[in-house]
Amino acid sequence: MVVAEGEQPGDSFRIAQQVKEETGLESRVCILGHVQRGGSPTARDRLLATTLGIHAVKALLDGQSGAMVGEIKGEITYTPLRETWEHQKHPNGDLHALAKLLCS
Repeated sequence: MVVAEGEQPGDSFRIAQQVKEETGLESRVCILGHVQRGGSPTARDRLLATTLGIHAVKALLDGQSGAMVGEIKGEITYTPLRETWEHQKHPNGDLHALAKLLCS
């Protein structure tokens, strides 16, 4: 289920509670803006979360379940879920060295 908070934050938690009460199914609330990049959401985070949410719903309506919606180089992408755990990316060595330098 996708819920847009709008001006009334907390609606997602209220809806999750109602789903539990009426169906007995437990649900988890995940606020996309917080998950995408961590910390307080920025305007960019909110736009990204909205865009990904729209495309996730479109994917479901088009029968394209089992895929993760993402953004790569400004383009919306659909990645089969299996690829998300089977394909490993290695961190950029320069960034790793820089992080070690900054943290020492």
